[in-house]
Amino acid sequence: SAMDGYAVAVADVRSLPTRLPVAQRIPAGSVGSRLQPGTAARIFTGAP
Repeated sequence: SAMDGYAVAVADVRSLPTRLPVAQRIPAGSVGSRLQPGTAARIFTGAP
């Protein structure tokens, strides 16, 4: 949906462009774990 997105650490995206592997997929209502350096998490909100 338009509300879905990614979580990243600012330190990992200071130089652009940056590509990070998606290490977590977090569905609506769930809580992810702490991101490892150099990774991203995909966030699914469940919103249309």
